[in-house]
Amino acid sequence: MTIGNAKVQVDMVLDLICVHSYIGYTRLARAAERFRSEGGEVEIRFAPFELAPGAPTEGMPLIEALTQTFGEKTVQQLGYLVTEAAKDWLELHYDRAIATGTFGAHRLVAQAAREGRAEAMVERLFRAHFTDGLNIGDAGTLARLAAEVGVTADDSGTEEVRAALRLVREAGVTSVPIFRIEGAQPMLGEQPEEAFLAAMTVASRAGSMVSSDEPDADGVRNSPLPDVQNHVWRYLATDGVDGHDYYGFPTLLLTTRGRRTGQQVRTPLIYGRDGDRVVLIASNGAAPNNPNWYLNLMADPEVHVQVRADKFVATGRIATAEERPRLWELMAKIFPKYDEYATETTRDIPVVVLEPHRG
Repeated sequence: MTIGNAKVQVDMVLDLICVHSYIGYTRLARAAERFRSEGGEVEIRFAPFELAPGAPTEGMPLIEALTQTFGEKTVQQLGYLVTEAAKDWLELHYDRAIATGTFGAHRLVAQAAREGRAEAMVERLFRAHFTDGLNIGDAGTLARLAAEVGVTADDSGTEEVRAALRLVREAGVTSVPIFRIEGAQPMLGEQPEEAFLAAMTVASRAGSMVSSDEPDADGVRNSPLPDVQNHVWRYLATDGVDGHDYYGFPTLLLTTRGRRTGQQVRTPLIYGRDGDRVVLIASNGAAPNNPNWYLNLMADPEVHVQVRADKFVATGRIATAEERPRLWELMAKIFPKYDEYATETTRDIPVVVLEPHRG
């Protein structure tokens, strides 16, 4: 693992009574520990979310609260969550967990952040709720937990937390956890530890380099645009765990041979599937010229493709007149702006078919 010199910033939106937040944070913390052990520097910042806004802090047995709200079926699924959490060496004791409001707990995390102890405070609050069966909405309990971690417990920061909750709601967040590692797309829900570590490594590398048209370590040239470079690096580092779903659209990495330089060039592209074949649209936005990757492919149709972790060689060609309408419709359903592009340019946007070399 190669780590750059830049400090990496990680933002996490969480609630402290959310089991998925607990599992996700545990994996993130382990990735951060590994990253730091290699000489990296990472700052984890926390943004609050309330699964039950305004819930009373007196507390009631969690199983009872879940049964009243969601029914017996939800309670029956808790065993699965206990098993899943155990894979990350976490103990969940739903039989003694307490349902409660979490505003005070979030306020304590904000105070801990001001004192440089946010990560320790978050871990202790999760464990208090899920393992120890403590009411983390109770002021006395929060004071004792703060003392354990070495954090000052008081009522300061109330307006700060209210403002942070409002910002999260206005951003459209409806579920947690959400992770944002600088330069990367948001990561929704629990993620593998390796995905967190890879994203940190890529962010560190991006922060310690200027955007460049120089080849990567594997000899392949990427786009000089920083955002595109970052996308490619994340995709490569995680085998597409981070990068395949690009703003909700499926993407692959296409490597062509430069028609002038002979240098291999890698480009992330939206794709579709037509059986075993891969379909691409050479839209280039709605620019008057075809994209370079398409021109390269026309000069040398043998290309290398990576879809998630699947890497293969393929031969590219233009879709036939008979295929084109159906394949265009397929791709426009995936990315509707293709229809707009077709009306904004005078060229006939090519539809490309990649035939994998299998067997």
